[in-house]
Amino acid sequence: MTNVTWVWSPNVAYPSSVPISRLFPGDAYVDWTGFDGYNLGHHHAARPEVRGFLGFNHAKEADWRVQSSDASRIAYANAVAASRYV
Repeated sequence: MTNVTWVWSPNVAYPSSVPISRLFPGDAYVDWTGFDGYNLGHHHAARPEVRGFLGFNHAKEADWRVQSSDASRIAYANAVAASRYV
């Protein structure tokens, strides 16, 4: 099949989570890798092996939106300005 791109995007690790390395299905199945880290100030986008990332753009238990603060908006804009992101 050539019309499908597989994106593997686990949640970030937290104290009781399964280690992400144990969840990875393997290079044969993954075209793009992402992290869903909410808005916790982590810098996963700076890691060269990460090709994409998702954000939880919703105010729920906390305000996870990129536009929740000027610092968050600026950090997001800087991260996605990297030339490797399409």
